[in-house]
Amino acid sequence: MHSKNMLKIIMLIAGILIVIGIMSIFDMDSIIASLLRSNPLYIIAAFLCQILSLTLLATKIRMIANSQTKKKLTFYESFRAHLSGVLIDFMTPFIQFGGEPVKIYFIKKKLGLSKASAVVAVDDLSEILTFFVMLLISLTLLLLTFPLPVPLIILLISGVSIVAFFIILFFEICSNKKLLGGIVNWVFSVLKKFGISIKGYNHYLSYFEKSFHRLLENNYLLLKIFILSFFAKFLDFIRMFFVFFALGTIVPINIIIFVWAIILLLSMLPGLPGNLGIIEAGGATAYLMFGLSPSLSASGIILDRFIAFWFVFILGLIIVSFKRNKMP
Repeated sequence: MHSKNMLKIIMLIAGILIVIGIMSIFDMDSIIASLLRSNPLYIIAAFLCQILSLTLLATKIRMIANSQTKKKLTFYESFRAHLSGVLIDFMTPFIQFGGEPVKIYFIKKKLGLSKASAVVAVDDLSEILTFFVMLLISLTLLLLTFPLPVPLIILLISGVSIVAFFIILFFEICSNKKLLGGIVNWVFSVLKKFGISIKGYNHYLSYFEKSFHRLLENNYLLLKIFILSFFAKFLDFIRMFFVFFALGTIVPINIIIFVWAIILLLSMLPGLPGNLGIIEAGGATAYLMFGLSPSLSASGIILDRFIAFWFVFILGLIIVSFKRNKMP
């Protein structure tokens, strides 16, 4: 087995052990008892929300891609590209940013490398902007409904500032050939690991810029993909609501939005694959802050992570394995 893959597996196991340790701190027996008493119908509803969210995000990629070419991307192809990218993000330690080249790899056969890269760039932009808007909404709701401590307000404002910085950086990279060239070199180096050697560096940059700006000028397309992004995020909230409903508790939607924002901010921190341990501890602590019991807080975040992380992780492995078995 490749040493890098072995390292990822070791770090994944380390993350699982840390999660078990966190469960022990929050009372393992109470968490297990709470999970065993959960309502399976609402858990199924939470799974359906996650599946529908993945479907919307894959549809978004397909919609962007099919606006660029006559060779239409099928839903399965876009779903495979999205899920494969998410899987790589989940498996990459320290920073969850390795899935983009994989998405490009899966959709470039029909679009070509330049257009495929532009599609993934616009898809990422829609996700970043949607997250920024949701973060602002969560911060506004909390400031209006809860007396938050000053350190937490500073943390949230810092989070908003960081996301705003990334949005500005994103546009700067896409409009600056020197910065874009550095990103392209990185993408090419990742694609080489898949046995793909790319030539025509300047040609690629020129066509990427044209494709990217053409997509940004399509206002109707942008409206549709942002709507899909917002609905996908809304389904995340509904999934978390169903998770706690399954555990016998109704958590107000403004608290759910806040914890969702905290989890996404925590996911930006460098850590183990999937930020195992960081998100479980941070999410459970956030729920504790709003008066939920330790066992219920931990049970909710563990169950939600099983659906949003482990279920998607396993589904991604199945999709990737199926593709490999089909390859000659």
